[in-house]
Amino acid sequence: MNKDLRFETATKKHSKDIEEYILAEFGTNEPITQSLGATSADLCDFYHDLSESGYSHEKYSTVVYDKDSKYNDSDKIPPEIDVGKHDIAEEISKGPYKQHKANQIFVYITTLEHRQRQLLGNGSRVLKLDILSVSKEYRGRGLAKDLTRRAIEMAQAEGCDWIATSATAAASQAIFEKMGFKALYEIPYPIFREHGVPVFQNLHDGCTGGKFMALRVKQ
Repeated sequence: MNKDLRFETATKKHSKDIEEYILAEFGTNEPITQSLGATSADLCDFYHDLSESGYSHEKYSTVVYDKDSKYNDSDKIPPEIDVGKHDIAEEISKGPYKQHKANQIFVYITTLEHRQRQLLGNGSRVLKLDILSVSKEYRGRGLAKDLTRRAIEMAQAEGCDWIATSATAAASQAIFEKMGFKALYEIPYPIFREHGVPVFQNLHDGCTGGKFMALRVKQ
């Protein structure tokens, strides 16, 4: 079914394609970014860093081409906070980006991942899957599962103990669950507050919270 598609290991030569795709299709359509009303200008620096963290390794990310369509998934790790009793406004104000909405997303993701070492073990070797995205016209062909399977096989080949991801959309959470990932930590969107107001509201996919999910690949 996917014979017309070409899988390639992402390298620096793919950087323009990856970043254009992330901004044009993934970035502004992702439920949490839509809930913020974020624009490409709000997200360009954040997604540049996220994309670069994957393709710069020239080993761990995958792009899929069919004529002009593209795909990307990535790898990285993070620090500590308690969200339930803590307003996140200060952390957002101190974020690394000049765009406020980029810092809102950045702080949510890093907070979601902050218990990684505690949950997976300090000495664990972890492959981080940062982005799983398939262009609209190619959905329903099993590409997301295929790419997740490839990432799992890569983690095994690299001698990793775990493959982990922060899933913030209902669709990606469902795919990872089907592939055997377990939700180890969750931050419901209503409790992630800035000056008392939930940062992410009325997500178009009905997702109620992001999940830090992991699959043990070494027994």
